[in-house]
Amino acid sequence: MIEVHALYGEYDLLAMIEAESTTHLTSILIERFRLVEGVKTTQTLIAVDY
Repeated sequence: MIEVHALYGEYDLLAMIEAESTTHLTSILIERFRLVEGVKTTQTLIAVDY
């Protein structure tokens, strides 16, 4: 995880994650975010250039 920011509005947090591949990203999301108590949904956006 590179950055995390608290947000106001529809979403509570913005987390910037660096992953080796989309498979690795999926693994991170499932293992670290979606299993956390209180996390109901996630939305993934992939940056074309960072």
